[in-house]
Amino acid sequence: MPVAELKKLDVFVGKWRTSETMNPGEFAPAGGKGEGTAELTWRLEGRFLHSAYASRGTTGAFEGTALMTYDTDKKAYRSWWFDSRGTGEEYRGNWDGEKLVMEGVSKARGAGIRSRILYSDIKPDSYRFSYEKSKSGAPLERELEIVYTRAK
Repeated sequence: MPVAELKKLDVFVGKWRTSETMNPGEFAPAGGKGEGTAELTWRLEGRFLHSAYASRGTTGAFEGTALMTYDTDKKAYRSWWFDSRGTGEEYRGNWDGEKLVMEGVSKARGAGIRSRILYSDIKPDSYRFSYEKSKSGAPLERELEIVYTRAK
């Protein structure tokens, strides 16, 4: 039986239109804009929230998929992200007031990368997703922000 903490994720379920803003960085040196779609659905008897994401913008076509759940042993939300660039990341986090904050650590091209994703400004028909990262101990910098608007 799914745990009560998963009910907090119900707000994300549905079909969404997305509007991306990329700050200048590794994948978009000049920054840029993009648009896309996402569909979030419960899977595996309501234990995992699955996200299917697709967009087109400054860096071309992009696809990603994620799973999120609540781990009762670790008392934390956990998420796994995979995308068409070959990225695979794992995150862990919790609610901080009205924001869901998830953090992860990975390696890319030999450098240690710390990343944080934030789900904020959560309303019934919209929310904001932000991605921040830091290489080799530098301060976190926002690389991407996506505004999700519920598709009609």
